Amino acid sequence: MKYLIVLSLTLLALTSCKTGWSVEEQQQYINDCMAMAGSVENAEAICDCGLQQAMDRYETKEEAEKAVQAMTEEELQALFAECM
Repeated sequence: MKYLIVLSLTLLALTSCKTGWSVEEQQQYINDCMAMAGSVENAEAICDCGLQQAMDRYETKEEAEKAVQAMTEEELQALFAECM
């Protein structure tokens, strides 16, 4: 559950007017995720996986943010199940 919160908050934390997933946005996702994860075991692998899942499913960062905001807890768990 803690992983899910970290991943969803990180997606919501990304902000920009650009479309797509720039290198900077990807790195910011990882940085934000790692900062929120704190001492969670395997945090780097979870954050990398979460980023890949988001990029695979959503063409743009903005699309990912909108989708995550509308998701239920169960939907978020299913989205990032492979990462945990």
